[in-house]
Amino acid sequence: AVHGNNNVLGAEIFPHPIGLGATADAGLVTKGGAATAKGAQAMGIRWTFAPVLEVSRDARYGRYYESFGEDPILDSVLGAAAIKGFQGNDPSHPIIAATDKHFAAYSQPIAGHDRTMAEIPMRVPSRPGSTPASPPPWPTVHR
Repeated sequence: AVHGNNNVLGAEIFPHPIGLGATADAGLVTKGGAATAKGAQAMGIRWTFAPVLEVSRDARYGRYYESFGEDPILDSVLGAAAIKGFQGNDPSHPIIAATDKHFAAYSQPIAGHDRTMAEIPMRVPSRPGSTPASPPPWPTVHR
């Protein structure tokens, strides 16, 4: 349920994160995340593997559309907005649990493979921005 619960006929489906990134509208991302969370929760889904906070650097990468774009600050702001939408306002009882991903040092993906040394400074801004809306700890997810 990255941009809607596409496993349910008639469910609301939103643009992929790269399209939402083009709007730079955190409020819109939060609303889309909340609608996605409510639809997923109604189907018994309690966890989403989103948002992707990876800084997209090469449009040829097959999963480029999963990110909000190539700006680490915008990725951070929209990532936090998505987490807030997915989880709601009560950290102790999230609507659904979010997963801020991919990897802390993913580097330059080419066709799903890591080919270069990680450039950590490009990812540093994404982490602090998502802190206020961080996903719950694992025990909360599995309760």
